[in-house]
Amino acid sequence: MVANNELSSSVIPLMLNIPDSPQLLQAKRKITRIMKFFAELLDDDDYFGGSKLSLGDIVAGNAVILIDKLGVDISQHKQIKSWCDRLMARQVWQETQLNEQQIAIFKQTVQKLMAK
Repeated sequence: MVANNELSSSVIPLMLNIPDSPQLLQAKRKITRIMKFFAELLDDDDYFGGSKLSLGDIVAGNAVILIDKLGVDISQHKQIKSWCDRLMARQVWQETQLNEQQIAIFKQTVQKLMAK
């Protein structure tokens, strides 16, 4: 729920390319709080479900990996970075992730929609 309701809403300001805008700064603060919350949930576990991958990992993982690809440095959150590395090590995850060109197209589409 946090990934869908809170984290996803922070993605749009990351794509608008307006440096130091109030929306971008607010989104980054919100993302930092969410990363801390996720790190606390993970604690020393491999996944949110303990030792097994769960739907929560898939939903949150897609959002976290996207924000990382959009320029938010997640490496300062050790548990989150390790968790993302475990997700990205899965072959199916690698096969379904957006590449740089797809992300650029996605950003352009969002920028056009927001300009209207």
